[in-house]
Amino acid sequence: MDTVMMGHSLLWEVIKQREALYAKVNFTDEDGLKASELEETFETVIILFFCFLFFRLQK
Repeated sequence: MDTVMMGHSLLWEVIKQREALYAKVNFTDEDGLKASELEETFETVIILFFCFLFFRLQK
């Protein structure tokens, strides 16, 4: 799965940043805000990816 994700640089960067944040021992409010931004970006990219696949398969 990582190999597939690595093929999409934005998605891979978001995943790595998200993992680094959640691995922190002292998770701050600022980290929480950053994590929510990363989650939103992650969801948007995943939705766009699946929309692309859906329409691609319709052809």
